[in-house]
Amino acid sequence: MNLLHLEVREESESSSLEQEALKDQFLAGLADTTNRAKANLRNTVLRLLALGLSRKTLVDWAVTAKYSASYARGILSELLRRTEGRTRKPGGGRRTQPEAFVLRDIARNMYGGRARGFLRAAYRLDLEQERKESREAGESGNDHQTVPLILDQNNVRN
Repeated sequence: MNLLHLEVREESESSSLEQEALKDQFLAGLADTTNRAKANLRNTVLRLLALGLSRKTLVDWAVTAKYSASYARGILSELLRRTEGRTRKPGGGRRTQPEAFVLRDIARNMYGGRARGFLRAAYRLDLEQERKESREAGESGNDHQTVPLILDQNNVRN
């Protein structure tokens, strides 16, 4: 049993030494942004990730070495984009409100394949109604606002 425990310890020490060497290569690679250096840095980063380190750990190392976190994240993103893919969730932009799904489902149940056209027509009708109400409100009310004018006596020319 002691032999097995001793072998595991030796393997752990060797991976720790490898990790330290890769850390040094990683930090040295951050300073050189040539294409050839980036290829070497990519290999180093992939090896570090294979050892079980996270991107956050790599960014923390870079920050400790006086690089900005955004620079380190950008370099890592650039290096890993091709191999690891995106880390953000797909589908950027605003989330659709649940009420929109309800309206869509009602229109589909009532009109089937023609629902999209009716929904689009309802949208255009609503826009036109809103514009009309806005125009009517502008005509009936005073569309001129009174703004106080402050004159600085030093800037007035005689």
